[in-house]
Amino acid sequence: MLVLVAVLLAAAVYVTTSLTNGHQTDAGIGPSSAAPPITSEETTPGSTGIDRTSSDESLRQATEIDALLGDSGQARRALATALDAVRACDGTGAEDIDRITAQRRKQRDAAVRLKVGALDNGPELKSALVEALTASYDADQAYLAWARRYLAGGCTGPVETDYDYRRGGAHSGTARNSKIVFVALWRPVAAAHGFGDRNADGI
Repeated sequence: MLVLVAVLLAAAVYVTTSLTNGHQTDAGIGPSSAAPPITSEETTPGSTGIDRTSSDESLRQATEIDALLGDSGQARRALATALDAVRACDGTGAEDIDRITAQRRKQRDAAVRLKVGALDNGPELKSALVEALTASYDADQAYLAWARRYLAGGCTGPVETDYDYRRGGAHSGTARNSKIVFVALWRPVAAAHGFGDRNADGI
C-alpha cells in the first residue's frame, strides 16, 4: 500500500508540473510578446522637398510688377513725344497727353492693387511704386492743362514759365525721386527672378 501511494503521488506531481510548464511556454510565444508594429510616423521620412508654393507666388508677383514697369516706361516716352508736338503747335499732342494721362491713372490703380507679400521688402517696394506713379499721373494732368490752354491761345506765350507746365515738371521730379527709391529695392528682386535691370528714367 505504501508503495502504491508513493507511485500515485509521484504521478500527480509530474502531471501538475507538465501542465504548468506548458502553459508558460504558450504564453511566451503569444501575440502579446511580439514586437510592436512600426507606425506611420516612424516610417515617414523627413521633408526634404522645396516649397514651390512660396516660390511660384513670388515669381507671379514679380512678373506683375515688371509688366507694369514696362507699361509705365512706354507712357513716359510717349509723353515726351506729345509735349514736343504741342510745342510745335500740333493739336494731336494734346490728344496724346490726354490718352497718356488715362493710362497713368490705370497704372497707378494697378500698383495700388499689387500683392507683394511674397517679395523681399514687398511693402516698401509697393509704396515707392505707388508714390512714383501717382506723381507721374499728377504731372500728366498738369501738362494736359498747359497743352490745352497753349493750343487754345494760338500757341503763343511762355512755355517753361507757364504755371501748369512748371507744376508738371515739379510732379515729374517727385516721381523720379520715388522711382530712384523703388529701383534700389527692385533690383535684387528682379535679379532673383531673371528680369532685366531698370533705371528711374526708364519707368
